[in-house]
Amino acid sequence: TNGKGQWLLPALYGCPRAEERKKLWESLCLASKLHDLPWLVMGDFNQVLSADEKCGRKGVNTAQCKQLLDCFEFLQPS
Repeated sequence: TNGKGQWLLPALYGCPRAEERKKLWESLCLASKLHDLPWLVMGDFNQVLSADEKCGRKGVNTAQCKQLLDCFEFLQPS
């Protein structure tokens, strides 16, 4: 097939442990190099992008937010 009309839908669950989520973001970036099909990633990332998205007592780790933001920026089509 020529891939026309094909796309990918990875569903994921981001581990509550930050170190495991970091590995997931790295894996997503690596996976993006394996194909040129359009894709949509969905699931529970267990990570906010910024403090604005967080409610509750526990604060936001900005370094962890940046890891996910960096991953999303890497995945943006050029």
